[in-house]
Amino acid sequence: MAATRFHRASARQNASCTMSCAVAMSRVDPSFDEFVKGSSTGLIRLAYLLTGDRGHAEDLLQTALLRTARHWSRARDAPDAYVRQVLVNLSRDRIRLLFRRPRETPFPHDPETLRITDGGYDHAGRLPGWSRQRPSRRRSARSR
Repeated sequence: MAATRFHRASARQNASCTMSCAVAMSRVDPSFDEFVKGSSTGLIRLAYLLTGDRGHAEDLLQTALLRTARHWSRARDAPDAYVRQVLVNLSRDRIRLLFRRPRETPFPHDPETLRITDGGYDHAGRLPGWSRQRPSRRRSARSR
């Protein structure tokens, strides 16, 4: 469940690369290619340590390398440190997203314990609790 839960978020991050980015990626500096070939193993390990999931780690590293490629002129001096910092920042963003989302709770094993409501009334025809707390005049106006 956790693997699919945040797939949309990582897909949005990867989709944030616009057409101009795709055009720029076709003209990547050969030194960037060499950097990726030489350090991708260590970077995927770091991404896995940050996320705990191989799929998320691959998405995180892909996004980090895209951002690094876009700013390769700045990152060229210390590319390893730059990519690691981007990975940490992306991981922090993912964790913030995790905590912002409401917690999912599994359904109970016994479906009979679920309470079914229609239009604010339960199946016994009673008003919900918030309505019973209203003054009697307002309650009678509500039930008409």
